Amino acid sequence: MRLRPSSCLLALALAAVACGSASDPTTGTAPTSPGSEPGTSADGEGEPDGTVATCPAGCAAGELCSEGRCVALPATCPCPVESYCDLATSSCIVGCTRDGECSTGKYCEVATRTCKVGCSSDAGCAKDEYCDVATNTCRQGCRTTADCASPTNGTAVCTDRSCVSTCNAGFLACGGACVAESPTSCGAACTVCPVPANGSAVCAAGACDVVCAEGYMRSGAACVVEPFYEPEPTLTAGDSHTCAIRPGGAVECWGSNQKGQATPPARTFRSVDAGLAHSCGIDGGGTVRCWGDNGWGQSSGPTVPAAPLAAVSAGSQFNCGRLLQTGTATCWGHGPGGQTSPPPGTFALVRAGGGAVCGLRGDSSITCWGEGIGAPPAGTFRSVSVGQSTFCAVRMSDRAVVCWNAVTAPAVAHSGAFRSVSAGTGHACGLRNDDTIACWGLNTNGQATAPAGTFRSVAAGGGHTCGVRTDGTVKCWGANFAGQATPPAGAFL
Repeated sequence: MRLRPSSCLLALALAAVACGSASDPTTGTAPTSPGSEPGTSADGEGEPDGTVATCPAGCAAGELCSEGRCVALPATCPCPVESYCDLATSSCIVGCTRDGECSTGKYCEVATRTCKVGCSSDAGCAKDEYCDVATNTCRQGCRTTADCASPTNGTAVCTDRSCVSTCNAGFLACGGACVAESPTSCGAACTVCPVPANGSAVCAAGACDVVCAEGYMRSGAACVVEPFYEPEPTLTAGDSHTCAIRPGGAVECWGSNQKGQATPPARTFRSVDAGLAHSCGIDGGGTVRCWGDNGWGQSSGPTVPAAPLAAVSAGSQFNCGRLLQTGTATCWGHGPGGQTSPPPGTFALVRAGGGAVCGLRGDSSITCWGEGIGAPPAGTFRSVSVGQSTFCAVRMSDRAVVCWNAVTAPAVAHSGAFRSVSAGTGHACGLRNDDTIACWGLNTNGQATAPAGTFRSVAAGGGHTCGVRTDGTVKCWGANFAGQATPPAGAFL
């Protein structure tokens, strides 16, 4: 390259810059001379550390980018590793002015122009390491989320220099992977959940649990027979409305519908129970669904349990249910008399009515709470029913019906063996072992005058009673001012 005489000083400067930039000829970055401050060019002018304008297209081998142009490197440069070019003498001096002049695994301590073991930035560390600038040490860890590999069915992010994995919804961290929650791979230890006899194993929130089959109840991690088991109702009579389940699982109601209590949702149900002006049922997934009056939050709202229930029973303006996983009782709605405050412990069966609740414990004894519960009889029982100030139960030993408070079962008229009993308002009816119905108590509307024939079930309401015959049709008797005793045609469970 030819230079004009007036450009001699510029040529000398260009040669000096080229010498100091030998380790990175494409950037134009040059070290300082011993007599200048780090961060300036040799003559105290120009860009920090001798940096000059870059060449966008880059320079060829043996060339240096200076002031936006590629110029030839002087013969004395580039300098060997761990040395830099002294601009005043165009000679290589042992030391450094920047990290690029040091060996791999070292950084340049600019103040002393010495290459030392360690790092000054992440660029001086391996891909899976970062630079701890406080100690100039490369440490194992991530720099950004891009350094983290996300697991299948999960995501990974770089947090505090560590890759943290999170599994997607429905998957659990197990053995370093995200796997679908299942009884065969449960929790961080990938536990295979033991399967109990008469039940099934489940994995819930990373912990093994059991669900007992119908007709069995939980006892620790085992499922034991419920000797007193009475099926949950598929026919129910409220104060002035009635509901029953069709063979396909749909609920159909009739009678008073002022509060929407006779308008069930279009779902399939396992059981149904009617209160004063509302109704509730357990759908196919174990979720409680209620409809009708909601003046006290008994039909919807934050107090309605979200956890699966094994059964639900409706009182006047409240409900109680039995939690599927634990067997404990849970209640919600209007509870001025304590009817929404169940005692602790597990239950095999829970029945609500009026302003009270009674349940059967695991030892078949009766426990009641709420208003006007009186003194429940001692002994063991297979079923219990609560009406409006009416309490009845079927004794375990001889299957006789025992009632207390407002209604008393005469020993003679109602002796013998019963399958179940249903208490209403001032009257009660029982299904005998021979499938016939016997009723007693208040009979002002004929609600205690049972028809002949055989039945599958019976339900006593406010002033009426209904039963499902053995052919599946429903027969009702008693008060019918709202059509509660006029059932639709067709078969029911």
